[in-house]
Amino acid sequence: MLSRPRNLIAMGFGAMLLLLAIITVLALVNMSAMRERVAGIVKVQNVKSDLVAGMRNIARERSLILYQLVLSRDPFAVEEHTRHLSDLAVRFLQSRDRMLAMRLTARERQLFEAALERAYASTRVQLEAVRLMQEERFDAANQLLGSRGIPAQNRLLAQYDAVLDALRQSARAEMERADATYRGAITSILVLAGVLIAVGLLISVWVTRRTDRTDRQLRELNATLEERVTERTRDLSEANRHLEGTVATLREAQKQLVQAEKMAALGSLVAGISHEINTPLGVSLTAATQLEHLVGEARASFNADALSRSAFNRFLAEVSEGAALVARNNERAAELIRGFKQIAVDQSSDEWREIDLRDYVDETLASLRPRLRNSPVEVSNAVEAGLTLYTHPGAIYQIVSNLVLNALSHAYAEGQAGRVEIAARRDGDEVALECRDDGGGIAPEHLGRVFEPFFTTRLGQGGSGLGLSIVYNLVTGTLRGRIEVDSAPDAGTRFRIRFPVQVPAP
Repeated sequence: MLSRPRNLIAMGFGAMLLLLAIITVLALVNMSAMRERVAGIVKVQNVKSDLVAGMRNIARERSLILYQLVLSRDPFAVEEHTRHLSDLAVRFLQSRDRMLAMRLTARERQLFEAALERAYASTRVQLEAVRLMQEERFDAANQLLGSRGIPAQNRLLAQYDAVLDALRQSARAEMERADATYRGAITSILVLAGVLIAVGLLISVWVTRRTDRTDRQLRELNATLEERVTERTRDLSEANRHLEGTVATLREAQKQLVQAEKMAALGSLVAGISHEINTPLGVSLTAATQLEHLVGEARASFNADALSRSAFNRFLAEVSEGAALVARNNERAAELIRGFKQIAVDQSSDEWREIDLRDYVDETLASLRPRLRNSPVEVSNAVEAGLTLYTHPGAIYQIVSNLVLNALSHAYAEGQAGRVEIAARRDGDEVALECRDDGGGIAPEHLGRVFEPFFTTRLGQGGSGLGLSIVYNLVTGTLRGRIEVDSAPDAGTRFRIRFPVQVPAP
C-alpha cells in the first residue's frame, strides 16, 4: 500500500526538481541578458554623451581662446594659438565622425545635425575674428565676437544641451523598456514558482508527513532564488557605478594624452634642431681632440730631441688642416644657430623688416630639414638672387613651410620620390612666388575647396584641414596679396602667390 504513495512522492519530487531546473535556467538566462542589455545601453549612451559633451567643451574652449586673444591684444598669441585651434578642430571632426557613425534615433540625429550646422556657423564667425586679429584689428574682432560670435555660441551650446537632453531621454526610455522586460521575467518566474509551490502543497496534503521535508526544501530553494535575484540586481547597480568611474578616468586620461602629445611635438622639434647642430660640433670636437694628440706627440718628440724637419713639417700641415676643419665646422654651427635663432625671433614677434627672400627661404628649408631628411622628395630653392623686400618674415616662414609640408603630405604616396620647387621673382611692384610639385595633383571636385577651413582628404591621418586656410589668410590678410592654385590628376600642383614688394606695416 505504501509503494503507490512513494511512487507519487518520487514523481512529485521529480516534477518539482525539473521545474526548479527550468526556473533556474530561465532566471540565469534572463538575468544575464538583462545585465548585458543594461551594460550595453549605459555604454552606448555614455559614449554618445561623452562625444557631445566633448564637442561642447571644444566649442567653449575655442571661444575662451578667442576672447583671451581679443583681451590680450597680443599678435604673437594669435599665431601661437593657431596650432591649438587646429588641434581642437581635429578633435571636433573626430568626435563628429564617431557620433555620425553611431546608431542614433531620428530625433537624436536631427538635433545633432542641427548642432553641427550651428557649429559650422560659429566656426565661420570665429575664423573671421582670427583673421581680423592677425591683421591686428582687435576692436573689429571684439565687435564681431560680441555681435555675432556670442549669439552663435549661445545657440550652439543650447543645441548641444538639447542633444544631451535627447540622449538622456533615449537612455531613460531604453532603461524603462529594459525594466519592463525585467519585471515581465520576474513575473513569469514568480508565476512558475507559485505553480511549483501549489503543486508541492497538493502533494504534501495528499501524501504522508514525510513530504514535509520536501516542502521545506522547496521553500528554501525559492528563498535562495529570490536572494540570487537580489544579488544580481545589486551586481548591476555596482556595475553601473563602476562604469561611471571608468568614464571619469578615461576623461582624465584623454586630457593627459593631449598634454603629452604637445610635449612630444616640442621634444621632436628640439631634437631635430639639436641633431642639425650636433654634426658640425661633433666634427669640431673630434678635430680638436686630434690636434691635442698631435701637439702632444710633437712636444714629446721635441723634448726627446727626436723631432726631425720632415716630422715638424708634417705636424704643421696636419695642425693647419685640423684648425681649418675646426674653423669650418664652427662657422657652420654658428650659421645654423643664427638661422634657427632668426626663425625663432620671426615666429615669436610681429616685426616687419627687410629680408633677402632667397636667403630667408634657405633658412626656412634648413629649419624643416629634420622633416625633409627622411623623405625621398627633393625640395629646392629657385628664388631669384638679390630679391629684397620689406615684409613680415613670420608670415613668409609660415606660408613656405605650410606649402612644402602640404606637398609632402598630399602630393606623393609613401616612399614616392619627387621634386618640390620654391621659386620667386620680382614683377614690377609685386613679388611672384610659386610652389610647384610633380606629385599626384588634386581631384577636380576638391580643387575649389582646398582653401576652405577644415577641408582635408586625410582626415584621421594627420590632416587638420587648416594648413592651406592659414596660408590663404596670411597671403590675403597679412601680406595683402592673392593666391591661386592650378592642378590636375597626375599633373602636379602649382600655387601662385603675388603680394607687394613693400608691404606697409599695419
